[in-house]
Amino acid sequence: MGSLRGLRVGSEKTDVNRVEVHDSAIYYGIFDSFEKVMSEFNVPEEEVARLKSGGEILLATYDYEDYSGDAYVLYRDGTKYYEVYGSHCS
Repeated sequence: MGSLRGLRVGSEKTDVNRVEVHDSAIYYGIFDSFEKVMSEFNVPEEEVARLKSGGEILLATYDYEDYSGDAYVLYRDGTKYYEVYGSHCS
């Protein structure tokens, strides 16, 4: 199966309702790249380099509506899987 790079699904007017597929990663909501995920979680640069070289994001979602948001990331490093979940309400 070939890779689906840059696939966008949903309304072009609403950035929050799009799905991005890059290599094997699926990004949804305001997450559209590995770099955006690292930025939103305030990951230090040296840790970003280590994470990028050691594994891959499989799924990253960030739903945001009316001052509250929920983020979920599924990351694989070899045979180990990691989940990160965060939420906020202003």
